[in-house]
Amino acid sequence: DFNPPAIEAIENLFSLLYMLDVLARVAIEDFSKYWSVWGNRFDFVTSSLLFFTGLVTTMPAFRIFRPLLAYLNTMRLLRVVRLIRKVPRFEILIAQLADLWVVSGDMFLMLAITMLTFALLGNSLFGGEVWKGNPRLQGVALVEGYELWNFNDMSGSFLTVFNILIN
Repeated sequence: DFNPPAIEAIENLFSLLYMLDVLARVAIEDFSKYWSVWGNRFDFVTSSLLFFTGLVTTMPAFRIFRPLLAYLNTMRLLRVVRLIRKVPRFEILIAQLADLWVVSGDMFLMLAITMLTFALLGNSLFGGEVWKGNPRLQGVALVEGYELWNFNDMSGSFLTVFNILIN
């Protein structure tokens, strides 16, 4: 675990504050009216997930959920972006970034299809070779350490192609 206990406490404090904010909003207005706004739904789901995941990670038996919390914190940043969008000075900037994201969709789709094609090719050529007891891999460090970046299965193939792309 790479997070110091103080950072975990601060994350849990912010999760509690966000959850209290959501509960206060639900207490003030009718839940059906609150739920009718998409941004409120996002806040409710995000805050609930962060709060309960943070609560579960404080229990020693559930330390496996800690990596999940890092991904959920990204959702918290999206909530901040949603709030920044209401500031007039940043309204145009956020609108332009949203337009850029929509326009880039085709490029990301093409990139994903290309990556999947190479992952499928790598899996077809080299897949299924890493298994315990394979006589062709006797004495190779791959069997003992089972390397993460390989083309043994499709998910590993995609991760390998992604790793090659970003490195």
